[in-house]
Amino acid sequence: MGLIDHILPALRREMDVLAESFKDELKQQGHYNTGQLDKSVRTSVTVVGGKVVGQIFAGGTIDFLEDGTRHKRVTRKQISGLTDWLKHKGFNDKKAKSVAWAIAVTQVKEGSPTRGAFEYSHNGRRTGAIKYGIAARRADFLIKLNFKQGVTYAIKDTLQK
Repeated sequence: MGLIDHILPALRREMDVLAESFKDELKQQGHYNTGQLDKSVRTSVTVVGGKVVGQIFAGGTIDFLEDGTRHKRVTRKQISGLTDWLKHKGFNDKKAKSVAWAIAVTQVKEGSPTRGAFEYSHNGRRTGAIKYGIAARRADFLIKLNFKQGVTYAIKDTLQK
């Protein structure tokens, strides 16, 4: 059994811990409505060119949630997404479209997240789930994998790229 065979199970376990930390941060920020984003989070550990690579994947909205957005004008896509979200919250079609427009106009004025969005946050944040849920735990992650000095540096280099 080679060194990589020892690393893979440990990395898989730690990637799962990081993914759970990320999902917990999303929930604390108030980003849990349908559970679709939560269910989309998955991990992968592979060996590429003799290097062990751990990755975390998440659904399509994570880019907007991580950094927030600025809108120059209200778009159809924005109204459609907001309307679907509001219908899921129990609004009928007419009310959902009306509220979607009001939210969209506010997003154009304030950006997203809006000031009102913080009402749904349990930790005072609405952006930075990767930063707070994953990157902040990276030091702990590297210490747990530090059973061989060389392994830690190889993993550290890969994580930073």
